Amino acid sequence: MNLTFVAKWTAVMGAMASLMVFLLVGLAVATGVSQEYFENFHPLAEYTEKLVKAAPLLRIGFAVDNVFLMSYATFFVGLAIILRRSADHSLVNLSLAAMLAVALFDMVENHHIMGMADIAAQGFPPSQGEVRWQMVLSLVKFHLSCLGALLLALAFPRTTALGRWIVGLLFAYAFFGVLILTSPPQWLDLLALIRTIFFVFSFLLVSWMLWGFQE
Repeated sequence: MNLTFVAKWTAVMGAMASLMVFLLVGLAVATGVSQEYFENFHPLAEYTEKLVKAAPLLRIGFAVDNVFLMSYATFFVGLAIILRRSADHSLVNLSLAAMLAVALFDMVENHHIMGMADIAAQGFPPSQGEVRWQMVLSLVKFHLSCLGALLLALAFPRTTALGRWIVGLLFAYAFFGVLILTSPPQWLDLLALIRTIFFVFSFLLVSWMLWGFQE
């Protein structure tokens, strides 16, 4: 396998994932609609009303999010191939497994929320059990992403300043990712923004590093 090609393809996937995050944030800011509301439990009547009303914009958001999850899943596969040259294979494999599990949960989440919206539009609102299950699925997904980031930080080379910056960003993402799941509601927006910044910059820096990789 040509590792130089793998590195450049992985860099492109990282840049693509970052672009999708910018589009998702821009869509949420411009329309006031995002999937985050539907990842948490709310009174059923309110949840159903917002779900039906938001369905057209959610469909656009999930189209972008589906490209995002395919990009980051491919990115982590390529990164694992590169990291196996120097890092502990078990550690790399565990971090990759965690991130691929995140991608799988992301797929289930997107289709589940969109499925609830389509069915609710036909007059069949979601049950409390469905909404609770969606909340648990989202929480597990985010915790897994934090675990994967920590494992990846342990496996990542720290021989250069760029590598150490990436490790720091991954640790920071994991810290704020866990913190946001248990923080007071008034802090959520700020912490979510900080988490997103760490996430996007880690992708961009890794992509920058891999673009210059030579086997």
